[in-house]
Amino acid sequence: MERPLCDVETTGCDREAFGWDVEAPGCYGEAFGWDVKTTGCDREAFMCDVETTGCDREAFGWDVEAAGCYGDAFGWDVETTGFDGEVFGWDVETTGCDREVFGWDVETTGH
Repeated sequence: MERPLCDVETTGCDREAFGWDVEAPGCYGEAFGWDVKTTGCDREAFMCDVETTGCDREAFGWDVEAAGCYGDAFGWDVETTGFDGEVFGWDVETTGCDREVFGWDVETTGH
């Protein structure tokens, strides 16, 4: 599987398929409509809430009361600043994520 071109040299990610913007502290994805002006995401389809540091998504169970997001389906852990997703292999021990398939680097503040 081809790696999604995540760029660990920045605080964000560089993913052609998703259009993530490494120039911003967050990520910008045209396909997902993420908003780099906030610490969270702005996505009507996903109901991400930019008023919080996390997201509010009923379908995914994201919890805006936490600094991160909680998704039952993905097993995200709101007790950390990152995510804990067994399916995705995210690492909650860092501020980023560790995902072999996506090549996320937990040594950086990004992904």
